[in-house]
Amino acid sequence: MKYTLIWELLQLVDKFERQQPDAGKQTLSEFIAWLLRQGNPVAETPGSQWQEPASTGISRLLFFGQRYALVYMRQVLEGTPLTTIDDFTYLITLLYRPGLTKIQLIEDHIHGKTTGMEIIRRLLSAGFIRQQDSEVDKRSRLLFITAAGEGLVKQLVGKLVQVGEVVVGDLNEQEQAYLLYMLTRLHQYHNPIYRGGPAEVERVLKEKGVL
Repeated sequence: MKYTLIWELLQLVDKFERQQPDAGKQTLSEFIAWLLRQGNPVAETPGSQWQEPASTGISRLLFFGQRYALVYMRQVLEGTPLTTIDDFTYLITLLYRPGLTKIQLIEDHIHGKTTGMEIIRRLLSAGFIRQQDSEVDKRSRLLFITAAGEGLVKQLVGKLVQVGEVVVGDLNEQEQAYLLYMLTRLHQYHNPIYRGGPAEVERVLKEKGVL
């Protein structure tokens, strides 16, 4: 049995512990975060001992991931009647979940009311969705995708699935499944807070000592 990999791992663990102020008290998750930072020049500020905490690194890389995906998606949408990828996601949501109210559709996409209403107005004007009065609540109007909207979704969905394959890069199936699992956990944590409105967001931030 060869021990080359084990020896390299022990050397990394030794280097990690020597760089930490409380040597010998670190957790496995802290070691993994440190190991990932070794290939990330942004994580450490030149000329200082500061290392980016895993939590802020995750937040930053989530933002970066969104931007990378948008770059690819804009290329696919160029020359189509859709302005943004949000136009497409609103359409495909209504394809599989027809009859949502405007507020339901907006909240499902984690948008503010102003942004969401602008997307809905754009899709109504283009004839890709239609609205009708609710029989349950006359104050609400329900949204449905039109034949034109459905045709556009079917035209684009294959290409956007391929974009998804580009976005996940060289992650294998197991890594993709694990990443999806972790992102789903984050979504399940944050979504109720978001739906609780500004008061709930403020409560959580105060609870974490941010405010």
